[in-house]
Amino acid sequence: MKALRWLLRQPAVTAAMINQCSQQLLAIPGVPLAAAEALVRAGLRLQITAQQLVARAHEGFYGFAVWVEAFTAAAVPLEEWAADLPAELRHVCCCDRVTETNSEQLTPARTADLLAVAFNVAAYRRRHRDPLTPANYQTVLNITDVLCQSTYAYAATAQLPAAAVEALLRLAVQLHGRTTNLVMADAWPQIMQQLCSLPAAAQIATAAVVELVQQAMQTQGLLSVAFVTPVFELLAGRQLAAEHTERLLLTLRGPSAAAAAAANLRWVRMPGGRTAMAWLASQPGAAAATAAAAAHLS
Repeated sequence: MKALRWLLRQPAVTAAMINQCSQQLLAIPGVPLAAAEALVRAGLRLQITAQQLVARAHEGFYGFAVWVEAFTAAAVPLEEWAADLPAELRHVCCCDRVTETNSEQLTPARTADLLAVAFNVAAYRRRHRDPLTPANYQTVLNITDVLCQSTYAYAATAQLPAAAVEALLRLAVQLHGRTTNLVMADAWPQIMQQLCSLPAAAQIATAAVVELVQQAMQTQGLLSVAFVTPVFELLAGRQLAAEHTERLLLTLRGPSAAAAAAANLRWVRMPGGRTAMAWLASQPGAAAATAAAAAHLS
């Protein structure tokens, strides 16, 4: 940062010169917030298009949210960096509440895009400042409102297809371990529960759900049983193939970055009252899967 501040103080470094590199800067992953803010103060301006924003959000790209925060923190007019964004994405980026009028106009596709952008903005919000700010809470409220059955936005949310719900669950798992906004970290279990309660969630393929459970259990840092449990419960009522049972047994019994959480998940009660382990033991081919898992771990 010292080198960057020194460079930006040089008379030869003008806003026009910085802006020649604007798109290259946007493509750099993991730019520190302080660096982004320094460049914005020095005159950096770039248009973040809706296409760029949405594509990067669905990828979980580690970088674009810092520019959104830098522009909003510096009170740069929206016309200078977000002229192309639809109203709901402007609200999300600026940590303003998505209005009922905006919510009523949402389609399922726009809802999926809104949630993807909101996940990223909320996860990375305020890395170097007081985490318990109103803006940090509002970024999370925009997500929970869209997923809440009692809001205007839910009409479109309830129509999300299985592929969109699966993609959002994968994005949530990806961002969960990177979350630096403490408000969002606390909200992830509720968000996962809401996503898994959507009508299309039950249509996600069993193999995909098993993979999501495995990925969630390997998340570093902010993992909690409450985050993984809603995904695991999507398997209730399904008949697992032996390979899926084996993979889950390996996840729950084997070495992992979240061994304590895995131990706790074993005792989670599935619908019907059985523990996760008892439910797995009831699956066809469970005995063979248990033997295979034990051999793999030995």
